[in-house]
Amino acid sequence: MKQKRNLSRRDELNRERSKFVDTFEAVFFDTREGAWFDLNLKTGEHFDDAYPSVAVPLFTECYHVLNSGMMVDVLETLQRKGLLQFPGGIPTSLMKGTNQQWDYPNGWAPINHMIIEGLRKSNNPTMQQRAFEIANKWINRNYALFQKDHKMWEKYDVAKEYVRAAKGGEYENQYGFGWTNGVVLDLLVTFSKRAIVKPTGGVTDVHAMTRNELLVANRTILSRYLDSGHSSDLFWIFIRQTLHRIYLQ
Repeated sequence: MKQKRNLSRRDELNRERSKFVDTFEAVFFDTREGAWFDLNLKTGEHFDDAYPSVAVPLFTECYHVLNSGMMVDVLETLQRKGLLQFPGGIPTSLMKGTNQQWDYPNGWAPINHMIIEGLRKSNNPTMQQRAFEIANKWINRNYALFQKDHKMWEKYDVAKEYVRAAKGGEYENQYGFGWTNGVVLDLLVTFSKRAIVKPTGGVTDVHAMTRNELLVANRTILSRYLDSGHSSDLFWIFIRQTLHRIYLQ
């Protein structure tokens, strides 16, 4: 009887989810622009400004799986809006000159991770390839700044060819940093067979690293950071344990 009730509840939740997805799409998906946009309740018009958040529903899977055309439209919108052209990842917006931390040229780990995962979880090879390309950019930007500063930063300047930490906002850029550490670790695990770390300053051999070299480099980088005064942090204890499982087998 309990199993029957569980199945009934499952079916009920599936119907509720399907109804929500239909409503969410009807309200927020702009068929002309090909993505989800905020709605102005007074005018009934969508705000069509360029933000990567227009693709976050791919990450939350707030779409019907069989609607593959919609997913492709979202990728094309990201490209058309100019959000995928930067060497270090995806900026949180394309608004320039505001000196705000959530605007261009700053990129944050959470939004990059959500876009990468949203594209990766699709069944579309083109979208999955773009997910890898963005992930590889983000990994390399993190790696290059760590090699330069020996720190993991809250946010990064993703627009410059040269590497620097992000600026702007109501406080100085913070290092540590919880979500940056978590995202890069997840990307290193997810794309460990494909990710390529580019050599940084002081490296004379300019060939791309093989997978084994990448694993050794990742282990070395994170181990060095663990020894730099942050080893008491519980997160880095978790990192150490995870690294042992992944890289030291």
